[in-house]
Amino acid sequence: MNLIELGKKEGLITFDEKEKYITYIGQSARPRNYSNPEEKVQAEAYLKLVLNYGYPKEYISLFQTVKMASSSKEADIVVYKDKEHTQPHIVVECKHKDVSKQEFDQAIEQAASYAYALAGSIQYIWIISSIEKSFKIDKDSSVKQTIPDIPRYGKTTIQKYKYAKGGKVSTDVILDTETKKNFFDIETIEQSELTKRFKQAHNALWAGGELNPSSAFDELDKLIFCKIWDERKLRKDGKPYDFQIFSEPIPKDATDKDKKKIEDKITNELFKRVNALYAEGQEKDPEVFKDDIRLEAPKVKTVVSYLEDINLSETDLDSKGRALADFLPTVTITAKNLATEITNHNVKQNNLQGQNSITNEHITNNKNVRKLLDDSGIKPEELPASKDLKKLERAVKSNEKKMIKQSQFPKKLKGVDDE
Repeated sequence: MNLIELGKKEGLITFDEKEKYITYIGQSARPRNYSNPEEKVQAEAYLKLVLNYGYPKEYISLFQTVKMASSSKEADIVVYKDKEHTQPHIVVECKHKDVSKQEFDQAIEQAASYAYALAGSIQYIWIISSIEKSFKIDKDSSVKQTIPDIPRYGKTTIQKYKYAKGGKVSTDVILDTETKKNFFDIETIEQSELTKRFKQAHNALWAGGELNPSSAFDELDKLIFCKIWDERKLRKDGKPYDFQIFSEPIPKDATDKDKKKIEDKITNELFKRVNALYAEGQEKDPEVFKDDIRLEAPKVKTVVSYLEDINLSETDLDSKGRALADFLPTVTITAKNLATEITNHNVKQNNLQGQNSITNEHITNNKNVRKLLDDSGIKPEELPASKDLKKLERAVKSNEKKMIKQSQFPKKLKGVDDE
């Protein structure tokens, strides 16, 4: 049961017969257009506040009017400390899931402006889209501190991290452990959402030309490996995942220089953890991971922010492959499709069973396909952005057909002959 279905079951929302319009029970008398992508995010945010964070629905105000100088604006959600709505606590700003990084950053500033305009000592802002970011606000000192998560209802302390083994998942109703009461666990997401995350992370690396698309993908591929490697590490319940952004407290009287020093510490410590995960992978299989991560620490932090809440290990291989294929250069798509198809063939042919044996088979096939590219003079990470990928695609297809013929594999493989 997903969050929306749970919200319907708990009597928090209702839909019309065609599920085009949503009504928030006790919040807004008029139905709202659920086909609006931003409305879907708002519905999820509201349900998370009630079902995941434990806030009574009476403490929450949707579509709250905020007076700003001579004009009025509408905050998506304001959470109060009381049911009379006299003590604002959290401002929530919702953006559609295809929002760009620039638009997301603008949403942060928008939420902060609402927080400063509202009366009382509001403390937190929460920006939610395909990713989420939380900040602690000090209205007296203008300190806006990045934090892992907004506090749950009744909690006053901010944890150093958000995601831990054995933490709460979105559909948990009974919180029977301290870990579930204080932390969240990572979860699988739908393929369409995974595609958006991969695209956003890739675009953040590409950054309009700072890296060519193939190089951006190769670096993303390394970080995806680090993420999966981290998920598979043995850890006890309550122990944090390394592939996530931790927080550090910022003193109330901190100067801008102090704040930058703390943010740099958060970024650099994350960079060290990710590189440590990558080093473990290189040690296990140096042939696959020959090159070090070539990104600067802030870029790694950006990618982590898009992926930290996802359970990639439990996401099936086909979904991950299709999500990546939606935006990769043609030559990379074809190569990766070939490696996947060879893996599928060998799994059936050799009756491979168990995650380790299948993973090792897939690693071997990726190495072989990479060697094929190298032998063809094609190095995806070194391709200039203006390179004619169609020419490269023809070169790869020619070599693929030779390999298929020599190996006596079926001639028609997905992604090879399909036009």
